[in-house]
Amino acid sequence: MPLPFFVNLWACNPWIAEPERDAAQSQHALAPDMPPITDVVAPAPQAPPAEPEAEFTYSTEDWYRSLSETWPAKTAVIAADQHVGGSMAQDVAAFVGKEGKLQCFDYAAYQMHVANFRTTGRPSRDARNFQVLIEHRQPDGSLLDEVQLPETIEAVQYLKEVLQQDIPVLVGICLKYYSPRPNNVESTPFVEPTNHYVVIVGMDTADHGEPYFEYYDYRFRPGSPGGQRCRLYLKSTMKVESLDGGVVLAEVRRTMAR
Repeated sequence: MPLPFFVNLWACNPWIAEPERDAAQSQHALAPDMPPITDVVAPAPQAPPAEPEAEFTYSTEDWYRSLSETWPAKTAVIAADQHVGGSMAQDVAAFVGKEGKLQCFDYAAYQMHVANFRTTGRPSRDARNFQVLIEHRQPDGSLLDEVQLPETIEAVQYLKEVLQQDIPVLVGICLKYYSPRPNNVESTPFVEPTNHYVVIVGMDTADHGEPYFEYYDYRFRPGSPGGQRCRLYLKSTMKVESLDGGVVLAEVRRTMAR
């Protein structure tokens, strides 16, 4: 019998802090002057052969312009006073029904619950969802990023559409400062880079002109210095990431009614 969607497969130890992930998140939230991460990015996938009359293109620049030229502002679809934070561990534990250590997915799933929604499964096991970033293990042990362009296009379009309907979306992100990849499964020929979960709640355009999605992370209260940095920007490379490249959108899961 498959496990319920809200059961996280990570460790189930007594409730304790997650020092490594905490350090990675604190580094991202409290070190705005940190230099951007430089990582090797795989070339964009080649477009499949097109019919003579087809005009579809997989050019990242063309799709960036198309997706960003209309980017409506949307304030958080979940009120700040409904933000699920770390102090709500007892409520989260009662919701997920476990006595072990709570994980970020548990908090994100409960955040969806308090907004009267639920999420679906991981993209590698649920074709309705979007794996927008994958990694390939190199001989030297390093990881090579590869943006899944068609999936990213669909995911961004989906996020824009549902946010306008006041619907939040649970997503997986990759904290580049945090090396574990606990969401990975052996059945995939690539590495699933998700190592943290958050909930997309809004969108807007920054003063410097880049469009972004706003998210709630259980570790950062909305309006706090860390909360103000909870943004993922759509870049011309079609990566959806933080300004310093330390946080990258990895997967988008569709939202369902509770």
